[in-house]
Amino acid sequence: MDWLKAGLLESRAVFKIIVNSVPISNFPALLDLAHNDRWEGYAAQRTEILTHIDEHEIQGVLWVAGDFHLASIGRVSMSGPGSHATEILVGPGAQVPNPLVLTLAAPQFEWASGVNNYATLRLDPSAREITVTYFSGSGSEIHRALLSAP
Repeated sequence: MDWLKAGLLESRAVFKIIVNSVPISNFPALLDLAHNDRWEGYAAQRTEILTHIDEHEIQGVLWVAGDFHLASIGRVSMSGPGSHATEILVGPGAQVPNPLVLTLAAPQFEWASGVNNYATLRLDPSAREITVTYFSGSGSEIHRALLSAP
């Protein structure tokens, strides 16, 4: 945790992408049944890193994760620490989709899908923008989003 916090604080990179095996987002109640299998199961540590980012106004942080059998783009939290942070989930990739994808809706989640997929990120530091493009397993584009780094 100290290494991550120091790295985020000292980095002068426009984008600070944290790739994680499991999501850090706070998910709706039905998805909380498996909260111990992600950052929500470690509430103190989750709050610690998100508070650190918020209190130090660290800009350009983007969370990227998978292992949830769904794809989404959304805010990490509805309120409090992480409410200004974005997480991109990718997947499923050739496995059974998570049927609870239907519970991910606005205002927290901009987009969600259970279609087998993969995603690409195009980073444009001069414009402070990230283009996220999701593709189906067959390679056709299924969603594109433009994110701005604060």
